[in-house]
Amino acid sequence: VKGFFGKKMGFKPKKQGELAHNYEIPNVDPVTAQILDNAAWPDTKALTAYLMQLAAKKKIKIEEFKTKHLKKTNYRISLVDKSIMQDDLLYFLFNQVGDRKSFTTKELRNYTFRKLGKKFDNWCKRKYKQTEQAGFLDHELEIARSHYRTLAIVGIMISITAWIIAIFQLGPSMASVVIGGILLIVIEFIAFFVGNHKISLYTQKGALETDQVRGFEKMLDDIGRFKMKDVGDLILWEDIMP
Repeated sequence: VKGFFGKKMGFKPKKQGELAHNYEIPNVDPVTAQILDNAAWPDTKALTAYLMQLAAKKKIKIEEFKTKHLKKTNYRISLVDKSIMQDDLLYFLFNQVGDRKSFTTKELRNYTFRKLGKKFDNWCKRKYKQTEQAGFLDHELEIARSHYRTLAIVGIMISITAWIIAIFQLGPSMASVVIGGILLIVIEFIAFFVGNHKISLYTQKGALETDQVRGFEKMLDDIGRFKMKDVGDLILWEDIMP
């Protein structure tokens, strides 16, 4: 009942086919753009974009360097502006993974201590929280969706358990029990997805900004793999790449 007849919550971005090409760079940073696009925590690609953005702002320097394994490309990330060390993850990368002045992608790959994973998870959580605080995503809607999913899954499990007990008690010859139980469980699964689709985590502001992000992404996809370096505008290149 809650799945089929529950009210819609939150605002939904436009569907892919309804999006217009957006030739303007979105107003949000690359990490927030990925969070809005996926409605989820950022991943390692977002961290890469974050570092590239810092490089464009001349706060760090990214240089390619050679190692014995010539087939693998490696980079050195050097500290330029110490103000970025207020970021807990960056502080850890430069001071624990690296030598306080720089760290390399090779050192990052070879660093096996679990503390790095925790630092990265905290960074992802913090960036997601900032997106909520900016008014793009609604934390209350996230709680509501979590509660709904729990309720629906528990309901489905109870139905499956009751169906199995009924078969053992009444015997497989009770065709109505077998068929009726299967139909009920299938309907519950459908209701779960319908109800889940009705709950959107986006605020109205977030849905509009997500349309801008996805419209920009659609524009880049539709244009094709052109050489963006040929654009010639360095500022434009530094903004688009991250």
